[in-house]
Amino acid sequence: MEETSKVHNPTPLQRKFKQALRYDDHSVVLQTGMLPSTDVKIMHNQYGDYILIPVSPYIRHQLDIIEEYVTLNMDIPTPLAQEWKARDDKDTPYRKIWDGNHICLPVSHWCTYYKKEGDHSIPIRCDELGEGTWDILFKVNGLYYGRHKDNKIASLSMHMESILYIPKPPNVDDIIDQILNSSGTKRKSEKNATSKRKSKKENC
Repeated sequence: MEETSKVHNPTPLQRKFKQALRYDDHSVVLQTGMLPSTDVKIMHNQYGDYILIPVSPYIRHQLDIIEEYVTLNMDIPTPLAQEWKARDDKDTPYRKIWDGNHICLPVSHWCTYYKKEGDHSIPIRCDELGEGTWDILFKVNGLYYGRHKDNKIASLSMHMESILYIPKPPNVDDIIDQILNSSGTKRKSEKNATSKRKSKKENC
């Protein structure tokens, strides 16, 4: 467990710690699967970038499994454990993940973005994401110990790792219109050229 306190000579409840979470010595990573880009929102504030994603039954089930494990096995640092007091019989030191239809995750500084082109995925910038479907990868880093709101001192730490962007396929009707318009323009140009040659011949 690593202490991350930044306050000089912190009081017990000012101290902060982080504890990594690993499965078979690998990081715990979850994948949303393809989501309509309209269902996802990237937000910015003074603390950084965040992403709001819908929670499918599959993702919720995985998060429930992780939460059950950490609540049974978390090791609250002694300074925090000694200072924390339950407010009632139902109060616990662990802050649960929001159980609504969406969750908000911080975006990692090392987050990567890719665009699907044929059989390949090419790196892109965040501002090149567009309409289509997004496959989002996020990591469950571990446990964060420190003072939270609502008398909590422990929570899961998660962040977004990457997005695979698959552009929306072009509308068939639009493609047909473009072809017809292109053909119409070509025919019109040929007709104008023929008229010009005819007029030139008549004037000779």
